[in-house]
Amino acid sequence: RARASQLGGTTEAVGGDFVLRAPIAGEVIDRAVNSGMEVRPDNGAALFTVSGLEVLWLTANVYQRDIASVHRGDQLVFTTEALPGRQFLASVLYVGGSLDPQTRTAAIRAILPNPDGALKPQMFGEARLRAPIRGALAVPTAALVTHGSETVTFVQVAPGRFVRRFVHITDDDGVFATVRDGLQPGDIVVTKGSVLLAAELAEGK
Repeated sequence: RARASQLGGTTEAVGGDFVLRAPIAGEVIDRAVNSGMEVRPDNGAALFTVSGLEVLWLTANVYQRDIASVHRGDQLVFTTEALPGRQFLASVLYVGGSLDPQTRTAAIRAILPNPDGALKPQMFGEARLRAPIRGALAVPTAALVTHGSETVTFVQVAPGRFVRRFVHITDDDGVFATVRDGLQPGDIVVTKGSVLLAAELAEGK
């Protein structure tokens, strides 16, 4: 709720509570308005910033001597002094193609699951490359479904159309799983609703 003393450019003081509905679900991570402040329609500044914190972007810098060792799909182990004793796994999505002329480093960006909300935006820490298995891919553990004695995942082949793929898992730490075969780079896997898809398939739908 936001309280405004003046709305719509009127010269008369107006008081009351006004409900501001966010277009997305999430948490308020920044606020630029306080009770009693004037809110004007010609002010383009955001009053609140809302963001979902279940998954975060991890941005890190890699030295030029190590760039050749980092690839999309590799895993990073992130630690921070704010949460001693805990490790978080991130999956690299982007490796910068140029170097910062001052630091001689390249930017990398990774996706970092944050299911319990322990990590907060703007936290600092250290990211280390987890020794990858070349030729293998990493997917979120949530994308895997047990089918009898085998493991499957669902790949989107067209909007609203999915196919089942049997995969061979060589490592699963509960956050990411290493897939030895069954998937190709660039495959879009289902991470939410995969169990439902498996149930529908079992029912012959």
